Amino acid sequence: MTFDYLVSLISHYGVVYAIYTFLLPPVATFFLSYAVPKHIVTKYFRQPHFNDGDDELFNHFPFRYYLTLWIAQLTACNWFARRRQAYDLRKDSPRYWLVLSWIYFWLIVIPPITAFLLGLLGLGYFELTGRPVPQV
Repeated sequence: MTFDYLVSLISHYGVVYAIYTFLLPPVATFFLSYAVPKHIVTKYFRQPHFNDGDDELFNHFPFRYYLTLWIAQLTACNWFARRRQAYDLRKDSPRYWLVLSWIYFWLIVIPPITAFLLGLLGLGYFELTGRPVPQV
């Protein structure tokens, strides 16, 4: 197994991760928006955690999916919930929502970072060596 083959394999995995990064968040957000607990939205998506403009904006169709992302981030990340002063959010959330929000958060965070790092590695290698991308 040569170094060129490994670099080519890494660049191909980078393309797969980039496609995955492009397709997964809209699909996952669409399905997860039906699982958001309504009592969490009514209790925590008000003052003092969010302002009235956020509430008005996120009640309309295309931005409603961002509400799902916000609530999932608040539930999955304790530091993010503390920043919004939603201290009891994890206690008030049902168990299924805690699991779904944690999975969703990691599906949103890990693939873009991985795709970026793999692309950066491949581009850096080919830029520094001046070699063409090898065929697999």
